[in-house]
Amino acid sequence: MNAHVQSPMTYAQRLQAEHKARQARMRAAARRVPQDPKVLPPKQDYVRTMAKQIPLWTMEPIHFDDHVKALDRWRAEIFLAPASPLRTYIKRRCEELDVEYRAIMSVTRRRDVVEARQLIMWEIKTHVKPEITLPELGRLFDRDHTTVLHAVRRVEEKRARGE
Repeated sequence: MNAHVQSPMTYAQRLQAEHKARQARMRAAARRVPQDPKVLPPKQDYVRTMAKQIPLWTMEPIHFDDHVKALDRWRAEIFLAPASPLRTYIKRRCEELDVEYRAIMSVTRRRDVVEARQLIMWEIKTHVKPEITLPELGRLFDRDHTTVLHAVRRVEEKRARGE
């Protein structure tokens, strides 16, 4: 069956012998034989010769900035498209209230901006488009529907107090 042959070395002894052999090979590879500098041939100038190649963009039209033009076309479609009537109303009211549209749409909590934003939300919900839902109105202002509900209630409270 299987015959086990007893090796003359132990496993540890074999590892040590292999390690010594590896070290000897590496030391031999690292040794350099000093050469006489006079024996080296003189350096010659190396001239690289290549066939003259015509640049690809002169052979056929290549449009390096097509992606930029495509982005400009996409932006024009998005931003120059007719705005929704509610956004137009919000922009017009911002001009009348002397508040920037960007400020109304931003996350700022400055009192003048918040009061104008709440008033515009109330106007849209009560007069401009009463059938709009609170989540729809919230999405219009990038706000939560509870923010819209708070704005409507707050303006109604102010109107009840006569402010």
